[in-house]
Amino acid sequence: KRGAFSWHGLAHALVALARVDSDTARPLIRAHAGHPVWQVRMYAARGAVVLQDTRILNRLADDSVGSVREVAIAGLSSTVGHTSDHVYTRALASPDHHVVLAAARALRAGYYGPEEGIAEDEATGYAALAP
Repeated sequence: KRGAFSWHGLAHALVALARVDSDTARPLIRAHAGHPVWQVRMYAARGAVVLQDTRILNRLADDSVGSVREVAIAGLSSTVGHTSDHVYTRALASPDHHVVLAAARALRAGYYGPEEGIAEDEATGYAALAP
């Protein structure tokens, strides 16, 4: 529809700006982390990963939309690793399977092996809490 708002350009511009001018991007990404369109919040999380802005990522890890939480959790994992294990552990209770998978991957990354933290269920191949 001509003249209607499209989130695509804005969202992609946030991430691109984060890559080329972090000082200009940071306040814009922080502002758009609360945007009413969830796709914009998801791209704000992607921009926050580029900026390594854990404040935004922690905020978006509690978003109402699973896709936003998934990106924020993956971003926290790549940015601060196991420092945010409490966030990943809480996300394991999510009804959104992709959020649970992102949390399990975050917990499994690094020093968590099959004997501690997260283990792979032999029958299903899915991640499960280790005994």
